[in-house]
Amino acid sequence: MNIQIETTQNVKITYQTADLGIRVLSYFIDLIICYSYLFLVYVLMYNLYYTNLLLNSSGLDDIEALTTLFYVITFLLTIPFLFYDFLCEYFLAGQSIGKKLLGLKVVSINGKETPINSYLIRWLFRIIENVFLLYGSIPLIAAAVSSKRQRLGDMVAGTTVVNIKAQNTSLKQIISNNTPAPTIQETYTPLFFQVTLLNGSQIALIKETIKEYKQNKNEEVINLLSQKIKNTLEIATLPQPMENIEFLKTIINDYHYFAEQK
Repeated sequence: MNIQIETTQNVKITYQTADLGIRVLSYFIDLIICYSYLFLVYVLMYNLYYTNLLLNSSGLDDIEALTTLFYVITFLLTIPFLFYDFLCEYFLAGQSIGKKLLGLKVVSINGKETPINSYLIRWLFRIIENVFLLYGSIPLIAAAVSSKRQRLGDMVAGTTVVNIKAQNTSLKQIISNNTPAPTIQETYTPLFFQVTLLNGSQIALIKETIKEYKQNKNEEVINLLSQKIKNTLEIATLPQPMENIEFLKTIINDYHYFAEQK
């Protein structure tokens, strides 16, 4: 299932929502990571505690102080476990380790950069969903019937989970349709980093326009399209002098360059 999100630059990007199966798999990968970490913490603290207890068993007060200290340290070490989803999604730009391994990502439905409060809402609702809603079965049903594959936390946060691997494959297929991709040398340096805001359909349009220009030499169409691309990408000045046709060719090359990096 695909969803279309319009960014703040008025660029429409089509994402493929993540299938429930792959979302559940990423969830279990994260679960294994979390509980493996928690197990190591408790094994480490248990051994340290009883080692220190044997070496420093001088009195009841010392034992109580040692016990309190180890409880505090153990709690502090479990904080990453408690906040795993929130910390990962915030610092890894919408991805946990499980999502990153499987090519999934949390995105905002409104097309804007996902704010920290959305990640926080998702984290809070995950706790509610797992503890109070039949261990996540109701959220799973909600995601299955939702048009945008949103669990309850996603609905409140205004987010969904997309498959970015599928999107990258789709974009490369669209770009290569009818027109072979330009050969990008390893030493190539892109000029316009904003090209990542364009989608495959827009690049295909630029290619087709250049192809027609080679036949009819219609400068007006090239000029209009160049200005449209500059406005879309908010390019006020060019980094170096170039004709509009060269500008469009550079846009295509830069787009292919970034597509190959993904």
